[in-house]
Amino acid sequence: MGVAQFDLAVPVTKGTNAVTVLGEENRYMAAQPHCIRCGKCISVCPMHLMPLYLYSAERRGDLETLKRQNVLDCVECGSCAYTCPGCLPLVHSIRTAKQKLRDAAPPKPAPAPAKP
Repeated sequence: MGVAQFDLAVPVTKGTNAVTVLGEENRYMAAQPHCIRCGKCISVCPMHLMPLYLYSAERRGDLETLKRQNVLDCVECGSCAYTCPGCLPLVHSIRTAKQKLRDAAPPKPAPAPAKP
């Protein structure tokens, strides 16, 4: 969900539920993305998260804030990144944050073997 593709060779599979095609005027990618604190990403988030705070917490490596802000609730729809006038890589940053939290979590103990 919410993944930009830059190559037409990527297949459309059974799990694809939508394709958004953007014109040449929308291909702009900022060399250095910059948040202008407009809040558009917050207003479009279907999970009512605050993507700009998740982005900055991930950049700082602040795992406690990421947990407190419920980064794992993000469905990675890409609405925040699509609407961001600063061209921040919000979805990529949120995916990275989720992986950092998973890596930092203590390993779960193996289940006990079933008794015959």
